[in-house]
Amino acid sequence: MQKSEKSSVLADRREKFRKANLSDDVLFALAMQNTEFCAAVLSIVMDKEIVGVEYVETQKSILNAAGFKSVRLDVYAVDKDGKIYSVEMQAVNNDSMPKRARFYQGMLDLSSLQSGRAAKYRDLAEQYVVFITEFDIFGEGLYKYTFRNRCEEAAGLLLGDATTKIFLNTMGTVRTDETDMLIRFLHFVHETTEAAVQGDERIRQLYEMVRALKGDKEKEADYVSLEGIIADRVEAAEAIAEARGEARGEARGEARGEARGILKVCIKRLSMLLACGTEYQEAVREAAELGDLDPCQLDRAYRLQEK
Repeated sequence: MQKSEKSSVLADRREKFRKANLSDDVLFALAMQNTEFCAAVLSIVMDKEIVGVEYVETQKSILNAAGFKSVRLDVYAVDKDGKIYSVEMQAVNNDSMPKRARFYQGMLDLSSLQSGRAAKYRDLAEQYVVFITEFDIFGEGLYKYTFRNRCEEAAGLLLGDATTKIFLNTMGTVRTDETDMLIRFLHFVHETTEAAVQGDERIRQLYEMVRALKGDKEKEADYVSLEGIIADRVEAAEAIAEARGEARGEARGEARGEARGILKVCIKRLSMLLACGTEYQEAVREAAELGDLDPCQLDRAYRLQEK
């Protein structure tokens, strides 16, 4: 890529960052790193005040046994009561969202119970898997679909496994018992502008935090860097998919997730090399080779994480 072309691409990505709505999964993940923002979003989704988010990790990887599929979560959060939340922003309807939610739930369990006789199933945390989508998975027009396991033979009897799956639809048209705030929030996700605030103080607070994030040059650079890595992976994945006669859209979604995971693995590798005394530039080069990344991209991503 020539210098002028590269400058144009970077300018386009900066402009995309400035104009992005919260439905942009990269912007959403950056915003959710702020525990105050995360707590506000969870409070709206759960329709109860989540006063203490004690831990947030974006692009959290949960590894499976060798040879089996692992998972990468957009946002993983734990509140002060130990409840676990996995929140995914989904703009493309690829693969099966319900079965994806099932897999995520199982992997959350896999990562939360230690081995050994002291581990008891009763110690499994209450868990919520939340998908915010720009499409209607079930075609019923609802803003919110909530699923819990229950008995088919005994009306009202819940299994009591402390798991809940929630699918939020920004394109909903049919109201049931959703709060006005949830519907305003979903409209705000779809169109993250001051006009979407509609006089709601909590939505305004979210808007101001997003606006502050977009004014942060380091966050902008973080976004541009990650978008660059994603673009490279998406291009390669779509070319392979096209050659195989597979769906390009599905390949694009998988590649975006893969790119974030690769960056995270490379950053961890860089940290390990530095801890072992490897000279910085050499460590960057070696860690970047692990994920076939541009060393400059990895260097920038690592420095942003350290600040």
